[in-house]
Amino acid sequence: MINNPYIYLFKQYRRYVEKKHMVVLFVFFFLCANTVVMLEPYFVGKLINTLQAGGDQLLHDVIVILIILWLIPLVRRMFHGTARVREEKTKFQVNKSFKETIFHYTTSLPLSRHNDHHSGETIDQFSRANDALRDFSGSNFMYITTVMRFVTSIAMLVRIWPLWWSIICVVGFGTFVIVWKFDQIIVPLQRQQNRAWHKVGSTLFDYLSNI
Repeated sequence: MINNPYIYLFKQYRRYVEKKHMVVLFVFFFLCANTVVMLEPYFVGKLINTLQAGGDQLLHDVIVILIILWLIPLVRRMFHGTARVREEKTKFQVNKSFKETIFHYTTSLPLSRHNDHHSGETIDQFSRANDALRDFSGSNFMYITTVMRFVTSIAMLVRIWPLWWSIICVVGFGTFVIVWKFDQIIVPLQRQQNRAWHKVGSTLFDYLSNI
């Protein structure tokens, strides 16, 4: 868990982000957007119940529910769109801070470090680290949406049938173990692939620099 890629990237993200209050703001907006979307099934069910129940207020109630259903995507877009703009601005700032830090760190290394390592390898390592942090910085909305939908779905299932809780725990634990076992195989292979790409980058840079 200590070497979990998500936890590591989150720590780096916090390290390089400057306006932390902006992160809190767009995370709050993402939470609001997902909360609004999750109200849609409730109002769809309420619409069906209203149609089945009938009554003198049927037309009025149906119109009100339809208006709410029409407003849900608009409100969701308002929160989500604003949050995405803020997230992209933060991603750019994090990416810029990371590049500046790496540049100052690389230029401060002793000459012996450059003699022992190919420039192409260093450039490829920097590029891959930069791409990983940049992609992570712009994907917060996906993580938030996934967690909220997961938690909400479990809460609804447990409310319908409390026994679901024990079933979900067993299935969830089994899924975690399977994913963790696969990671034990995939992560070393991914590291080998990265080292191979570093060598390719080193060879390509040395070739181009000699032209």
